[in-house]
Amino acid sequence: MAIKTNKKRASVVVFAMKQKRAKRKWDDTLLFNSAFGALTLAIILLAHSQIWLATALLAIVAITGLYYWKSKTTTAIFFLGGALCALAETTAINAGVWSYSNSNLLGAPIWIYIVWGNSSAFIYQTALGLRELLGFES
Repeated sequence: MAIKTNKKRASVVVFAMKQKRAKRKWDDTLLFNSAFGALTLAIILLAHSQIWLATALLAIVAITGLYYWKSKTTTAIFFLGGALCALAETTAINAGVWSYSNSNLLGAPIWIYIVWGNSSAFIYQTALGLRELLGFES
């Protein structure tokens, strides 16, 4: 009986330590992801009409994020999400659903590809952090 109780206590302690470690990592991830998302949005709001400036600043944010996350999967998601989502957007633009006043690539500004890539990577990394924090298994 005492052995089962000790094993149970030990497993509870191990679980609590994992949760604390996950929370600490999640706090760092949440802070970085929030800054990543906020910078992406701020650049678009402040520099959307200056296509090349917005593109350069967004590229810096994207490279910083991909370096921070150091994940081949995130990099693949960035490029795949950027390409597929921007393709869907340019399809809608060419169908007349909406338009951009300043565009330079298939009816959209070139920075839209980076914004979609950033969004895709942001969603993926935030989901990973939540999964770890909540203790879900993959």
